Amino acid sequence: AMCNLLALPQLMRDICPPKVLPARNLSVVNLWAGGELMKNGLHYDATDNLLFQLRGRKRVLLFPPEDEPSLYYGPAQIRTHKLEVGAAEFGIANVTLAHKVRQNVAKLNIFDAQVEASHPKLKRTSPQLCELDEGDALFLPKRWSHAVLSVSPEGRNLAVNMWFDGS
Repeated sequence: AMCNLLALPQLMRDICPPKVLPARNLSVVNLWAGGELMKNGLHYDATDNLLFQLRGRKRVLLFPPEDEPSLYYGPAQIRTHKLEVGAAEFGIANVTLAHKVRQNVAKLNIFDAQVEASHPKLKRTSPQLCELDEGDALFLPKRWSHAVLSVSPEGRNLAVNMWFDGS
């Protein structure tokens, strides 16, 4: 689940955007909380993205923009979740938002062991695997396709994403 930190100025004071990515270009800051084996399917972002791993570990599968024609993009219906602070008995609630149709989501399950058999164009791609431990950060340029898997043995995972709109 995620929580928009731009709506929480008291927490945003603890977020320090790097100087090379000006704060005036900061468009979204999300706190992501979850458990082990949480998955975020293959997609790309329209803006530059900086992922900070605060707790636990993540594996990120990356594809350069030139692989996009082989990644089965098209209109896809997705379900999104967010954390609502100040709700529920303990002050935080996981809320499912309405389904949305997005163009930047691949129409395949990249985590399926048989995905190449059902989607043969994947053999033309050049993926790279990146492992993030606590304290690591990963810069994802816009239009780089990526899928994320949380692999925290203790079952807790916490990360912050910052999206920068440089246009």
